[in-house]
Amino acid sequence: MKIVLDTNIYRENPRMDKVLFERLIKYGERTRATFMVPKVVAEELTSVHQRHVQETAIALKSAIRKANAALVTSAPVPLPEIDIGEEATKYLGYVLAKLGIETTDIVPHKPEFLDEVVRRAVNRIRPCSDAGEEFRDALLWLNCLEIAKEDPAVPTVLISKNTKQFAADGSLHPDLVGDVTAAGVNLQYYQTIDAFLAAHAEKIKFITAEWVEDQIVVEMIEDSVNEWAQYGLEELRDFSTPTA
Repeated sequence: MKIVLDTNIYRENPRMDKVLFERLIKYGERTRATFMVPKVVAEELTSVHQRHVQETAIALKSAIRKANAALVTSAPVPLPEIDIGEEATKYLGYVLAKLGIETTDIVPHKPEFLDEVVRRAVNRIRPCSDAGEEFRDALLWLNCLEIAKEDPAVPTVLISKNTKQFAADGSLHPDLVGDVTAAGVNLQYYQTIDAFLAAHAEKIKFITAEWVEDQIVVEMIEDSVNEWAQYGLEELRDFSTPTA
């Protein structure tokens, strides 16, 4: 399985350290699923995080200045020095490391996507809105289709909170269902990590360390080892016995 997370999923838990994210990552490890990060998501993640840190830093410095202005007998608090650009760049690396992938694994855009994005915007085809907007969602969707086409038999999953762009009545929008059918791929959509795990995690819940141990018949392993050892001794004996 290949799993694509939209930017809004990461921004719900930027540190990716809460229960749902931990469960998702553990699911990926147990099923050997691969997390895919399209370039549009990588770039947006970096940009959004940079703006967030910048806004927070401005608010912090403003608060410190006000506090310093109120001080009479205490030494003023120094303003913090924050390299916002470096923080944003390192944050992307942090996300990729959490997912177990490298910068080189980021999925690039294809030049031909531009014409298709414009076509969808002009014709109001989802994920573009009725106003012809949501270019980035269209680009993300085309990336997901391309990822799914690499191996049509392997399920590809998109998790995004952008229900207006991707969904209709809680399921994938008919326009997008048509894309999936035409491409002949297995591309699924979920609104949240929780919804994805509810649909998939239960199917592998039984696979625990205890279950694996139960599947291994110790006696069979012992018999195989003993048989191999006996065979090895006989071969060694034959080799070491001098011929007449």
